[in-house]
Amino acid sequence: MTPRLRTALLRSICLLMLPTLACSANPFRRTAEPAATTVPAQATAETDAALAAATAAPATTQRFTQALASDIVSLNPVLAGDAASQAVQGLILPRLIERDAQTGAPASTGLATGWAWSADGATLTVTLRSGVMWSDGAPVTARDAGFTFAALAAPNVQSPLRALVDNLSAITPIGEEQLVFTLHQADCTFLQTLTLPILPSHLFAPDLSDIATNPWNDAPTVGAGPFLFQSRTSGAQITLARNPGYFKGVPVVDTLTLRVLTEATARLRALLAGEIDFADGLPAEAGALSGGVQMMNVLRDGYSMLAINLADPAAPQPGRSEAGALQPQPPHPILGDLRVRQAIAQGIDVAQLLRATYGADAAPLTSWVLPTIPWAVATDLAIPAFDPAAARALLDAAGWRAAEGSRIRTRDGAPLALTLATNRDNPLRIRLAEGMREALNALGFDVTVQQLSFAEASAIIMQQRYDLALLGWEQVGPDPAGGPYFDSRKDVPGAGVNVTSYQNPIVDTLFDAARTAPACDLQARGDLYRQIQRQVQGEAALLPLNGIRNHMGIAAGWKNVAPGPWGLYEGIEGWSKAPL
Repeated sequence: MTPRLRTALLRSICLLMLPTLACSANPFRRTAEPAATTVPAQATAETDAALAAATAAPATTQRFTQALASDIVSLNPVLAGDAASQAVQGLILPRLIERDAQTGAPASTGLATGWAWSADGATLTVTLRSGVMWSDGAPVTARDAGFTFAALAAPNVQSPLRALVDNLSAITPIGEEQLVFTLHQADCTFLQTLTLPILPSHLFAPDLSDIATNPWNDAPTVGAGPFLFQSRTSGAQITLARNPGYFKGVPVVDTLTLRVLTEATARLRALLAGEIDFADGLPAEAGALSGGVQMMNVLRDGYSMLAINLADPAAPQPGRSEAGALQPQPPHPILGDLRVRQAIAQGIDVAQLLRATYGADAAPLTSWVLPTIPWAVATDLAIPAFDPAAARALLDAAGWRAAEGSRIRTRDGAPLALTLATNRDNPLRIRLAEGMREALNALGFDVTVQQLSFAEASAIIMQQRYDLALLGWEQVGPDPAGGPYFDSRKDVPGAGVNVTSYQNPIVDTLFDAARTAPACDLQARGDLYRQIQRQVQGEAALLPLNGIRNHMGIAAGWKNVAPGPWGLYEGIEGWSKAPL
């Protein structure tokens, strides 16, 4: 998914019609089926046999209640990508490819038993497991998966997630258990797109005309996930019942209820009072108040950093020309000098500043690749050593010196003056910015903290009209290629995610190699990303700061609940509560 700036939304949806998909008809529906598409589960001997073969339902009754931070938008995965909707969608629908909850890597634990890339990396063949059934007795096949991704791409559907399939040119089902995806160009990150839940195509019109209006979107009475929809009270709660035909085994929990509690403190109170069994997004102080509740925390999908603009903010330009050639930009009059950037990195005691700002909740980072992506993060990197003397020496060497009796350094009559921009609606970030200002001013800088509104901060960062910016990225995803902040092709003022105007042909080549690695081998791709991280740190193109902790609590007695940074529900069929 496109990464999101916490001070700006960076999702640019480009509408692209797949040439093999017509708006008037969808080739992935089971056209041989009659118009009456709902088949009662007890209607056929095949269905009876499938249900009888399923793991017997547990004899005890166990109920699990989870808090949601917001109400859902839609239970149709083509129509909504918000966190609450995705949580419920994944409980009632199967996924073609699943995501390892701890590493984010694609996993063959969903409908797909495996996949294979063509030699040129532009064709992906996915093989589905047989015997998986929708709860109405219809089989789950490659046509369901094809239908879902065709709907995602169709111009008449106008899915908010359509940018995910910009690179997709064709989808071809081969029988019931294989599906071939053809891309415009090789891209290993496409596997992450295939983690979207799959729709029951036989319940939707073949021309996609009812994707937005089908009653299933609000009351999905047919599913193939671990749970099945029972009821929904708008703005209050959703009730699910275990799926006796779930292909991984019948869940121990027989009823799962999701209650909407928008306030973090309300979620914590409900958890401590025994009204709910699980909640995330709890206040940082939850650990000290937990009582008998088991508290956990993992890093969220996002982080903060100090962005350093390498180009002249008075004249931002694209990193590539219209012909695609690298387009060198006028350097920033101060930050274009590596020695100044290194002085900034060594002149701020990042670890101490994070502790002072966030206390025990500080989660210092050493790279723009999250440590929750273990196959790609460079573990040999460290936070730059705090060394004010070395920082002053670097500034001296760069020609920035303070005249006798003056605190502020100058060069050729110009002061060492910078503006540090951030959004004023985040008090902790303002505190962090003020700490940086004090540290840098002690070295002879003249730094002014610019507190801006959400819209104002978004505009100057996206347009690259800033010196320094304290910002955060969210929804960066479990694959570093999903947010190539240092790819010169993403250096597009007003639109690209390379907001620091970083340009390095070596890094561009490494990004290309990581996106197109043979068979998308994770080890080979991880080695390439580690090279990029070392290169970027050596050029002091940004200062990574902290991750964001997701505080979670689980009621005492529950077993096998192991949420990770990339998923809460892995192994949910085995969740159980010990008898009291």
